[in-house]
Amino acid sequence: MDQLAEIRRNFALLCYAHAEPLLAQIVPELRRVLGEEHPDTLVATADLSFVYTNQGKYPQAEPLATQLIEVRRRILGQEHPDTLTSMQMLARLACSGLPLRGIAWTGRGADRNVSDLKVACCRIGLSAV
Repeated sequence: MDQLAEIRRNFALLCYAHAEPLLAQIVPELRRVLGEEHPDTLVATADLSFVYTNQGKYPQAEPLATQLIEVRRRILGQEHPDTLTSMQMLARLACSGLPLRGIAWTGRGADRNVSDLKVACCRIGLSAV
C-alpha cells in the first residue's frame, strides 16, 4: 500500500498535519477491507489517535484510543504490550485535561478508572521533572 509508505514517511518527518488526512482516509478503508481486529487496522488506528493527540485534537483522539484499548484487550489480553501502549496513550490524553468518558481498566488485580489513570499520569510527569 503506497499510502502506508507515505504515512510512515510523514511520521518520520513529524508532519502530523500531512499524516492526519491520509490516516483519516485509510483507517475506515482498513476497517472495511481487513476488519476492525486486523493488526494493520489497529496500528493505523493507533497512529491516527497519536497524530490527533500530538496536534492537541483530544476530542478526536479519545474515542480512537478508547476503542483501541477495548479491541486490544479482547484480542491480545490486558497484559499485552500493545494493550498497555494503548492505555499509555489514553493516560496521555487524561493528562491533557480532557474530561474522558468513564472507561475502566484493570491493572495487577485492581479495578481502576480514568481518575486513577489521571493521578498516575500526573505523578509520572512530576517525577520526570
